[in-house]
Amino acid sequence: MIEFIINLYEFFCRWVLYTVIPLLLIYLFLHRLTRHFGTRNIIDEYVILVMEWIRDVFRD
Repeated sequence: MIEFIINLYEFFCRWVLYTVIPLLLIYLFLHRLTRHFGTRNIIDEYVILVMEWIRDVFRD
């Protein structure tokens, strides 16, 4: 049972390390890039659109 819990913990840590952190770094890089060029933040608008789309999908 302990091994199962440890495996779940390792799986969660790997998921965070390999998916969440790179996506966060890409988002921060694109956010800084768009601000550097003086454009309005297109990335934030895109993220808001995706979150609204996800909300609509799970609402139905």
